[in-house]
Amino acid sequence: MVGPGPDPARLLDELRRLEGLWSRFRDDSEVARLGRGAGAWTLTSPETAGLVARSVLAWERTGGLFDPTVAGTLEQLGYDRDLTELRGGGRLRAVVPPTPRGVEADESARLVRLPAGVRIDPGGIGKGLAADLVVAAALAGADPSVGVLVSVGGDLRVGGRPPHGGWEVELDHGAGTLQRVNLSAGAVATSSVLRRRWDTVDGPAHHVVDPRTGLPSTGPAVSVTAVAGEAWWAEAVATALLVGIGGELPARLLTEIDAGRVGAAATLADGTRIRLGTVGDAIVDEPGTLVGVPDHEDPTDDPVGAQDRGVA
Repeated sequence: MVGPGPDPARLLDELRRLEGLWSRFRDDSEVARLGRGAGAWTLTSPETAGLVARSVLAWERTGGLFDPTVAGTLEQLGYDRDLTELRGGGRLRAVVPPTPRGVEADESARLVRLPAGVRIDPGGIGKGLAADLVVAAALAGADPSVGVLVSVGGDLRVGGRPPHGGWEVELDHGAGTLQRVNLSAGAVATSSVLRRRWDTVDGPAHHVVDPRTGLPSTGPAVSVTAVAGEAWWAEAVATALLVGIGGELPARLLTEIDAGRVGAAATLADGTRIRLGTVGDAIVDEPGTLVGVPDHEDPTDDPVGAQDRGVA
């Protein structure tokens, strides 16, 4: 934090509250309650309605490579409890997720409807949105000199006035050398198949599901970092590219990259590093290098983080 910002304990309390709303491992969470709605409209908090709306938007914009309806698939693969409690031993059985087609979210009315049999796994997009919301809460009414960086499980959002030279963020892809990116605004998220792994009878499994197969992704990329205006969108892009690199990427996502509204760097299984877009070029290997990412409009039309559009 830079400047006379809010008490960090208050921001941690807000993160705990959001976790309570969105954890798929808690029967009393709003996400769990939505999954039991059997096609009926369900009244939720504004944060949960916003999460579902953004999850559907991310699915649309990534051509389905990011799919928030993988909760049942992950359970069938063995990820049915907190990772620290997993014992493994099951089989890898493909369960193609139902997709969020038919999911409805009315943010103004705080109402959400999931088709019967559809459940949402907030996963990474929930971590990203939590970082966005906590940054917005930290800056609400704050002195203009305040700058904030919030990281939730590696999904990172910065806002307000950055330190001199920007926020230097160190990126660990789990393979090869560390990378770095300098941010004065915006968000960074990394998705990797090298973490959140468990053993099965059929071999190791991980939590990044290819929604086209219903199995853990087997593409050439093992880790992807994305930079975007907001952390929920950076997380969705990172996951979509992790699944999609090696095949034909959706035109809409490529447009976002070509326009400089999002960028990424990927590490492949053979150690090769690739960068996508001018924003991705800001992710560098050289220790201590600070690179500015050009200002641009946020790729979304939603109000989350409206005080801090784009990355710079």
